[in-house]
Amino acid sequence: MPATRDDVARAAGVSAATVSYVLNGGPRRVSEDKRRRVVQAVTELGYRPNAIARSLRARRTRILGLVLPDSANPYFAALSHAIEEAAAGHGYQVVVANAAERPEREAAHIEALLRLQVDGLFWIPADLHRSVPDDRSTPATAIPLPAVPTVQVDRTILDPPMDDRPLGREGPGGAPATGYDVVGADNVAGGRLATEHLLSLGHRRLACLAGPAGHLHAQARLQGFREALGVARPGTGSSADTRAYVAHGDFDYASGGTIGARWCFLPSAERPTGIVCGNDAMAIGALSAIARAGLRVPQDMAITGYDDLPQAPYTVPPLTTVAQPTAEIAAIAVERLLSRIERPHRAPAPLHIVLPVRLVVRGSTAPPPAT
Repeated sequence: MPATRDDVARAAGVSAATVSYVLNGGPRRVSEDKRRRVVQAVTELGYRPNAIARSLRARRTRILGLVLPDSANPYFAALSHAIEEAAAGHGYQVVVANAAERPEREAAHIEALLRLQVDGLFWIPADLHRSVPDDRSTPATAIPLPAVPTVQVDRTILDPPMDDRPLGREGPGGAPATGYDVVGADNVAGGRLATEHLLSLGHRRLACLAGPAGHLHAQARLQGFREALGVARPGTGSSADTRAYVAHGDFDYASGGTIGARWCFLPSAERPTGIVCGNDAMAIGALSAIARAGLRVPQDMAITGYDDLPQAPYTVPPLTTVAQPTAEIAAIAVERLLSRIERPHRAPAPLHIVLPVRLVVRGSTAPPPAT
């Protein structure tokens, strides 16, 4: 049987209360001799305090849940790491669950985390199409949300305004603010930045390898691509000498390779000279396909990614990409969540916080080949 606090007290020759004072740092002072005996007994007996009992007394576990939509996606792996590091800096642990882009699995994970009595939840919603409801008569906010302090990160099912306006107000009687914070990046601006970069180099036959059709971020980045080309809205037209292709991948290496290969084998006069990819994984897949087709990057085709994954500087050539402020997203998400956990009656009104992105230019982009 595991050692108990009473076992430690008997071995150290002190009271059980003294053991608690030593392990909890108070509230009463303990002599150095007693402290030494308690520490020695704890070590010899392999005693570990009962975290469940302690959390029931304190009504706090110092554990946070993080529900990822897809742990195999390298961006979410990087974001998860950043959130765990930021939370650890405040003395919190993070339990991570993978929804595999399945809402039913996501719901089961959220229920399990609530049973673990997590103090709060970071939630990156699963289901690529739920973020953009087809039936606008049913508001996205009608979807049941966890009954603990929650911050939605990167994605949202709330469909809030894309600025820093509050989503909720304080309830009556000084109750905590209702609603959920959302922290993410400006995806429209990112798509526009990458496209404008290729246009500035002189590319006029462009392709957008977007993410899944209907996906919130894929649509936003594609919107940025179209805005840069001047075709964001019907009737605006585009430059007479600019041609654009659009295809939808799955935000993975394989779809990037498949679609990239398709464009490689177009006649040279029709082949895009620049490809704007919706994320780095698809860009890396396209880089591989271009090399297998016997073409060169950036001499024959330039390519941009999105996310600035740790792999991006090490591709051949190094990948030009749109960098998301992952560490800043994580830090703000942790700060917003902890403000609701630790100061529930003084927490600020919920916000949708949209952070700027930046273009990182590397070796995968250059002017188009001379014709």
